[in-house]
Parts: sequence; structure tokens; C-alpha cells
Amino acid sequence: MLRDFNDVFKDELLDPARAAGLLSFSISEQDGDFETFLLSLRDIVQARGGMAPLAETTGLGLNSLYKTLSRNGNPEMKTILRILKALGLQICFAPAGKDVEKVVRAIEAVETGEPSTSEEQPVETLETVKA
Repeated sequence: MLRDFNDVFKDELLDPARAAGLLSFSISEQDGDFETFLLSLRDIVQARGGMAPLAETTGLGLNSLYKTLSRNGNPEMKTILRILKALGLQICFAPAGKDVEKVVRAIEAVETGEPSTSEEQPVETLETVKA
């Protein structure tokens, strides 16, 4: 039996890593297109139960959230941060022109003290990422 695309996509967005990947892609690969970022964030919110639970968790008004996560949304940074926190996500900055995945792996290596030694994914350090 075929599943509806939106159901499959919704299931994918329940995974924090995939949700973070979508947001990273929508802001970095789309030349900073903030509209795409907001709509991607809205898709993640919808996949995780919708606006009402998010409003309760963040303390933001329901109407405010609908406006914020729309094509014409123009939210303050603190609003985006509250939404991301409620979703269990955070912003991660990387030097321009660097592979974001390498930066994330380097940060994880520092946090855990155990860098990946996979031959397919060479160990990155914060120093090599800076270079």
C-alpha cells in the first residue's frame, strides 16, 4: 500500500537530525531565503503536533505563531529561539563556505571527547574546520 507523501514527510520530520538537516538546508542552500526557512520550520511544527501544543510550550500566542511561521513572517530572533528550543533544536553556526556536517562532527568530537574514526568520514577537529 502506498503512503501519502505528506505522511512520509511527517514521519521524517519527527527525527531531530532530519528536522535539523531540513532547517540547515533551507537557510544555507537556498541563499539565505528566510521564507523557505520559516515554512520548513512550520512543517516541522505541524509534524510534531501542530501550533496549539507549541503555543502552550513556548508561551507564545497561537495567532502570533501562525503569523510568525508564514510566508510573510518576520519574527524576532528570540521568537525563533523559543520555537527551536521547544522543538529540541538549536542553531549551529559554521564558517562560510565550510561543510556544515564537518563542523557539526568537529563540535560533537569536542563535546564527547570521542571523534569518529571512520575512513569514510575522516576525523575533523575544530582547528581543521577553521582552515
